[in-house]
Amino acid sequence: MIKFLKKLIFFPFRKVSRNARKTNWSTERNRKRVGKSLFFLAIALFTVFIFRFVWLITVNHVGGTNLTTMAKSNYQSTVTVQAKRGTIYDRTGAAIAVDSSTYTIYAVIDKTQVDSNGNPLYIDKKDFTKVEDFLNSKLKIDRDLIKKQLNSKLKQVQFGNKGSDITLEQMKDIQKAAENEKIVGLGFTANISRSYPFGNFASQFIGIARPKDENGTQALKGDMGLEKAFNNVLSGENGKETYQKDIYGRPIPGTTKVIEPVKNGQDVYTTLDAQLQRNLEGYMDKAATDTGAQQLSGTLVDAHTGEILATSQRPTYTATTINDAEKQKYFTWNSLLSQSAFEPGSTFKTFLMAGALDSGKVNLNETYQRKLQVYDTTINDWDVTENKSYTLPETVTYAQGFALSSNIGMSKIEMNMGDALWGSYLNKFKFGLKVRAGLDGENPGALPSSNAVSQIQSSFGQGVAVTPLQLIRGWTAIAGNGTMLEPHIVSKVVDP
Repeated sequence: MIKFLKKLIFFPFRKVSRNARKTNWSTERNRKRVGKSLFFLAIALFTVFIFRFVWLITVNHVGGTNLTTMAKSNYQSTVTVQAKRGTIYDRTGAAIAVDSSTYTIYAVIDKTQVDSNGNPLYIDKKDFTKVEDFLNSKLKIDRDLIKKQLNSKLKQVQFGNKGSDITLEQMKDIQKAAENEKIVGLGFTANISRSYPFGNFASQFIGIARPKDENGTQALKGDMGLEKAFNNVLSGENGKETYQKDIYGRPIPGTTKVIEPVKNGQDVYTTLDAQLQRNLEGYMDKAATDTGAQQLSGTLVDAHTGEILATSQRPTYTATTINDAEKQKYFTWNSLLSQSAFEPGSTFKTFLMAGALDSGKVNLNETYQRKLQVYDTTINDWDVTENKSYTLPETVTYAQGFALSSNIGMSKIEMNMGDALWGSYLNKFKFGLKVRAGLDGENPGALPSSNAVSQIQSSFGQGVAVTPLQLIRGWTAIAGNGTMLEPHIVSKVVDP
């Protein structure tokens, strides 16, 4: 193409020059010949230009680059609009976990910021006093600071602490008021966060949501507990907006268009009772101090409905102490209620006695000797002394043995029932099966092995692993005259 254009441009002049020398043309005739050559040259160049222009419009690509996309990227940006994370409430509507995302107000004073019609998108100097009154009235920002910032040589300014930590409701109010007063040039930037107003309040159970980077944008994501288990419900769906930008890449106020509307997260109402929960937290603190226990778990359930009214554990954390949580000895991020299985010990004797009474395999008035040898294993009671005697009577009834929490008494009852019958009651009480109360990462526990000693030891809660949530489920059958309830933690999910 370049060689062709060179020939097209210079060839006529060379030809005219040669002919002029040969024929000794006059100056006037030379001008006409040059003018004619230039005319045809202009026609040729115009034809090439038109061809190229039509080709660009039709193909819309140069060197593999889409021209429309490239042009839009120079003056237009598409951004993700974060959905507001839903709130977690107690049964009375008290907020437990709240989206506390805040906003910072800024003012555009760059006079180059105008819309496509040339209308200003900046704060004009004649409106400085009006904006000063507006910001002082709405946010109590010091007037001297407002004046100083508006008269600075910067293109965009902020207004210190009073211009930050603005709530969503405040931002909406300011935007509406600014529109009514025809104030342009004010905008907001978002700072996402999550707050937990009650502090130490079922922390591992509720969990925590923290900002995480997703596809280049920050979003709150549940890390554990309910925040994680119900993350999809609480998160909602992000929206998309486009805006025009200046030569520095900054948004031009007033040019935003919604492409995909944002759908805020749904609110989750739990079965917890805030007052009962606070009381439980106090009891847990006292128990941890008085007993020196490595770990504690406490849960309060309505036996008539299966609703979990309060639950807590120690060691624990608050949103402000979470970074130091692991410094506590025996600390775990797991919820002891549902994610950690343990040997239940004597608490398990209630299920053995319930099964024995239901199957008629125990006579409560029958007596037994508190001595038992199973193969090479000696079963002892808690009051055994160093010389293998007992501080309490050695002959007791099974009713007394149950009241005394006798391992030997429970072992003899299990032996009378037989492993198969005892195993059937473990299945009826659903041990070894998850409760599926909606909590993340639930531990199913473990039933005793087929070993004879393990089967007998399971009668007093050894050689078997359960979670507190499984114990609670089993006890609802005892409290409910044989009707077992599934413990649950969420009463309803509501659109905002």
